[in-house]
Amino acid sequence: MSNSAKWFIAKIGPGGSRTAKDRIGIPEERKDEIIAERSIRDEGFQCYYPRMRKEIIHHRTNARIVRRFPLFTGYIFVSLPSANGEYLKDCDGLGRLLSYDGEFGKPWQVPTGDVERYMRAEAELEFDDTKESRIKRKLEGKTRRETIQMTFPEGQAIRVKQDWQHTHMLAGFHGEVVGVTGRGTVKSMIELFGRLVAAEFDADDIEPYARQNAA
Repeated sequence: MSNSAKWFIAKIGPGGSRTAKDRIGIPEERKDEIIAERSIRDEGFQCYYPRMRKEIIHHRTNARIVRRFPLFTGYIFVSLPSANGEYLKDCDGLGRLLSYDGEFGKPWQVPTGDVERYMRAEAELEFDDTKESRIKRKLEGKTRRETIQMTFPEGQAIRVKQDWQHTHMLAGFHGEVVGVTGRGTVKSMIELFGRLVAAEFDADDIEPYARQNAA
């Protein structure tokens, strides 16, 4: 990306956020463009429409389906030679440039570095809520057992949950994780009436606990 690029934010007009239908001769990586995005590029200008990905669970099959959503609904970054909205007058589905003082003020120029940071963050899946992104950010493991190990590492203080739906016989007691079994259950030592007792739990029955919060 050229360091001389001047980036602005344009408001997407009515219908501009719909997916562009004409895909003949369009490169694969551009086939999910919205109308405004397609039109800007067809006029020879750069643009960037930040997106995030979310996993949707199909209500009948329970299959994970990844959908893309705009990060900033109704707005798109546009690179222009100068702060002149006339460059975009022939673009479909596009409104005016955002300005400091309303419709007739000076268009707001966005630092190139800020746009590049958004691009890198999107490429690194930082905006996403998918299994792939959670694994990349080390919020989830590739298997359920790995995820449990990440949530309950050896030495982690825990508390046995207690709620109206399910009450464990050790509900409310505290302890410490010893390890995770091959089946994905959590081996722990629980403080029970002044002594430590070995116990094994399903991950759903316990929660991490900060010792400093203990009464």
